[in-house]
Formats: sequence, structure tokens, C-alpha cells
Amino acid sequence: MTPAALAWLWQPESGGNRRKIDALESSERRGTTRLPEGEVLPASMAAAPSGSSASPLEPATEAAPAQPEGGGFQSAGQADPKPGQPAIPAATEQSAPVQVAPAGVPEPVREFIVFLEDAPGQGGVGQRAQALLRSLGVNSQPTLVFEQLNGFALRITDQQARRLQALGGVKGVEANASVFLEPPILSASTGSSALQPGAIGTASLPSYTNGTAGSGETLPWGVRAVWQGSDVSTRGNFASDTYAFVIDSGVLNSTGDLNLASTGSWHRSWVSGETAFTDGNGHGSHVAGTIAALANGKGVVGVAPGAQVVSLKVFNSSGGGASYTSIIDAINHAVAVINNNGLNKNKVVINMSLGGGFSSSLDTAVKNAANQGIRLAVAAGNDGKDADGYSPAAAGDHPNVFTISAVDSQYKMASWSNFDQVTSTDSVDDVDFAAPGVSVLSYYQNGQLASISGTSMATPHVAGLLLAGGVQAGSLVTPYSSGTADPFALGVSATPDPEPPTTDPQPEPEPSTDQILWGTTGSDVITGGTGNDRLSGVLASGTTASAMGAGQIDALTGSSGADVFGLGDSRGVFYDDRSSGNVGTSDYARIKDFSAGEDKLQLRNSGYLFAVSSGNLSFYWDRNGNSKLDTGGRNRDEMIALIEGVSTINSSDILFI
Repeated sequence: MTPAALAWLWQPESGGNRRKIDALESSERRGTTRLPEGEVLPASMAAAPSGSSASPLEPATEAAPAQPEGGGFQSAGQADPKPGQPAIPAATEQSAPVQVAPAGVPEPVREFIVFLEDAPGQGGVGQRAQALLRSLGVNSQPTLVFEQLNGFALRITDQQARRLQALGGVKGVEANASVFLEPPILSASTGSSALQPGAIGTASLPSYTNGTAGSGETLPWGVRAVWQGSDVSTRGNFASDTYAFVIDSGVLNSTGDLNLASTGSWHRSWVSGETAFTDGNGHGSHVAGTIAALANGKGVVGVAPGAQVVSLKVFNSSGGGASYTSIIDAINHAVAVINNNGLNKNKVVINMSLGGGFSSSLDTAVKNAANQGIRLAVAAGNDGKDADGYSPAAAGDHPNVFTISAVDSQYKMASWSNFDQVTSTDSVDDVDFAAPGVSVLSYYQNGQLASISGTSMATPHVAGLLLAGGVQAGSLVTPYSSGTADPFALGVSATPDPEPPTTDPQPEPEPSTDQILWGTTGSDVITGGTGNDRLSGVLASGTTASAMGAGQIDALTGSSGADVFGLGDSRGVFYDDRSSGNVGTSDYARIKDFSAGEDKLQLRNSGYLFAVSSGNLSFYWDRNGNSKLDTGGRNRDEMIALIEGVSTINSSDILFI
């Protein structure tokens, strides 16, 4: 994942001098396919094959092997298009093929969703929408304006929609459609006990069961697993200054175990007659409990205990009542609350435990929120298919969108969990992590505890980790089908509970000054002392990929002094996973306290780029040497460091080896 920001390329020149070169925007931009005049406009606009530079929207689905919880919505009556073709729902009120009205009979209107190209200085979204409609001679007003997301909705005819799509400044046009939640699986089954031929189990993580937290309530197995066996309740309600926006079926305010945000206007319901705190379905309350249930001796404890929950209700108690427009409007509302109240974007997350067939509009809305530095956790889907054909799962190629698959307590991917199969024609892996999604215990209908399953249940584990400090890649899980394994999600500060000492502990010696500190082939936490230290998380010798940092995420803290953080030496570039098919977000150095002008980055002679998001700097090796930041395609650049709290790097901060 790579932030969308202006990057600079650093290259050493002969004699040790360096030059700075403008690089391109980092995020791959994919726009919705335009339809020529006279073609039929389907309910979902044309989808480009994954990895292309066009709209990120791929094929829809066929019947699932086994349907888990309400881990997502589905468009009514979706068909199964072939890869690379539009995901066109079967004939419904929203998606029926365009009919030519008889002479003299007005063409019927329906609601469309429109997203605009970025146009700084050209006025607000509503103003631009009005200008577009005037240029078309359309006597219509937007029904909704998504000011934070650069889009709007309106009711027009299909012919007018085609004409609108063809205008300059219009990124995409898509018909609205109704969506609904799927019923849950209330058993612990993963859907199949046997793996498909060729599947290789690689998980090496310990298995956990539900236990008892130190604060007295149940410690669910999934919460234990993402914290590597640690009892997170011992940290108290440490996440109380963070915010989880839950777009779902509502969140009950009667459990006594959730810290609901106190500002009433932040919560909102799009369902007539049901408040944001009505949840007859139970799905949203289950999600909220996994993210944020309090460490208070009651019920269960969540991944980020005490996080403030904001309920954004789009589904009614029977699982219906939603549409693409209401879900996009909920995203817009969340972004407005975050931006207008100046919330720290490192301490907020939008959880979307929902998903269905591909929607260009929904993916665009998610990415437009993510472009503002807001992180979103989204479900991969429950059809046992490639997530490229599902939304918002297909938006997982964005650096701030985390698409999550589901595993059981043995770290085996459920047969019904969507995945992303990386191939020669689809080199973008939209699924980022696997998380606990089978037999997950949390609040459900009437505020009772229940164990249910689905990628909807996996997603809030990662949402909680993002609020608790971040998520890192553990071992690969055992895939249901070959080549689809995802890394298991772990908290960045996850450490197992220590074994009791057998002897009286001895005081730690004072650290020496001017240390040279090396790491192991695992993920290390390395802290310098008071001197001018040299720190690196890789081995001091060896040229294998593992010796040089592949597959590990190291946390490096220099402490005081002028420190050097090693990202390469005469052996080559560190944290290179030696694969041009991904951007390297499973192996990098996380530098915690870099001081520009004092500390330095030690680099192997080559080209490098950086991008900034949420106040942190992502540092890349220009693998393909083309002087621009490439995060898609078959030859991507390699992320080798995430430097916290830094927004720029100067030539004086670089030490080439």
C-alpha cells in the first residue's frame, strides 16, 4: 500500500553528489470506462481487468459455497459477468436494460451516482453539478451531494446519463441499486474441512480459544490471536481517544459495554423509523463489540478497548433498506465529521463489514475518503471467489484501504472467504490481511453474546488494530486454494505475555554509547541509547533475502544522539522481498523517531522515492529505475521504510554506501 502524494526521487551521482527529480503521483489512478453515445448504459459501468489503468471494477459473483453472516450487502439479482466485462445486475427495477420509450412518451428517470474528476479552484461539488446539468439542458437537481467525496446523486433518464458520462470533468456515472445484508452462519464451521488440491499450509502461529480476561470478562479467541496471546484488558481502556465509524445495521446503546461517542450529531440513521442505536439485526453491534468493547468485567473485551464508536446505520433491522447512495452518503458523513472536527486521522477508522458485486461508485467513494488520509477496513466478501469482483473489497489496492479475509482458530482460510489470486494478468493483490472470522464471539441480537462467522467478523479485528497503533503482517495463513494465502493480522505492539522469571530479575545495564545494533531474521524491536548509534533490523552478514529483511517488519528507535538507520549496505537494498509483483508492505523498517537534520538514512547507491500520508513518510526503492513511483503493474517499486512523523527527506539526511 502506498500513499497518494507527490514523491521525490533521490539518486546518487558520480562523486557523491545527488540530484532531485520530480516524480509522478504515487497512487495508480483508474477511471470509469466511458460509453460512446448510443450504447446502452448498464446499472454498473464497464469494469476494467485488475491491474489496468482503467476503472478498478471487476466481475460479479455466482452462488457462494456456504453463506456466512451478514458480512456484506448484495445487489438485488446480480449476474456473473465474464472477467473484464461490466458487472451488470439481472433485470430489476434498478438494473433493467434500457428501453426506448414510444414516440410522445417521456423516457422514465431513475437515480444515478456521479463522481467528478478533481478540479481544484472550480467551486464546490454542488456548484459544479449545477454547471454540468445546465450544459446538458437538464432540468434536474441533485438528490444528494457528497461534498467530501467529490460526487452527487440525481434522477435523470438513461439517455441523459450517457450524455453526462461523456462530459469533461466527469469521472464515472452508475445507476443506484438496492442492497441488503446476508443472513449469518451461527456455527463454527469454516465451510469445509478439506483444502483444495495444491493448497499449502504455512501458518506457524499458536492457536487460541476463548478465555477470561484479567478484567473479568470473556477474552475472545480472535482478540487473543491478533495480540499474540497477550491479554489486552491489562492495558485498560487505552483506546478511548480513538474513533471507530461503523457503517452497518446500527449499534445498540444498551449493552453497557461500548463507549459510544458523546456528540449525538455524529451518529446517524438512513433508515426511516429506526435510530442509529436500533439494531434488531445485531450485525452492527457484533462488529462494534469486536472493535471496541470495554475492559470493564462485562461481556467481552474488544481489540481496542474503549474506542469511541460512531454508529452510521444504513441497514434496517431485517437487513434491507440500504442502497449505494445511502452507503456512500454514510461515508461522506463520516469524512465530514472527521474533517470538520479536526480528528487525528491516525486515530480514526471507518469499518465497512459489507460487500457485494462490483460497484464503481462505491469503490470510488471509498478511495476518495482514503485519499484524504482516512483508513478504512472492509470485508473481502463471503462467496469464496476473487475479491476483484466485489465492492468495496476491490478498493483494497489503495494504501489506506484494508481488505480482510477470514480464517478459523487454526489459521485456515474459510472456504467461503473471498481471496485475491495474483496472476500474470492480475498482479494487484487487493486483500491485505487475514483475521479471525469463524465463530467470533460478540454482542448480537437483543444485546446477547453470540458466535457468528464471516469476513464481516474478521474486518473489525483489523479496524481495532488500526486504532490501537497499527497492523503488521504475521505468518501466512493456510489458504483454502493454492496461491491465495494472506498474512495474518497482528498488532504492531503485540508481544506474548511473559513467562514468570525463575530467578530474581537483574537490573538492566546502562546502554553503552555509539552502539552498532543489528537484528534477526524475525520482526525486531531495536532501541538505541544515548550515543550516536547505528541501527538496522537485518542480520549483520549474509545475502539471502531473509538475512536482508524479507518478510519482517522491524521497529527502530534511535533515542537521543545523531543516529544512522540502515536501509542498505554493500550487500544491497534491505527489506527487498525480491518480488516485482508487490509493493513490499510486508517487510520494511518502521523508524519511530527520525530527526531530520540530525539522523541519517544509510542507503545502497540507487534511486529512491518517498510519499507522504497521514503525517508519515513511506520510503521506496525505485526498483525499475524509471524515476517515478510505481505501485501497480508487474514491476513495482519496493517500500523499505515507514518513517513516523516525518513529511520530507533532504539530501543531507541521506548517507549512500
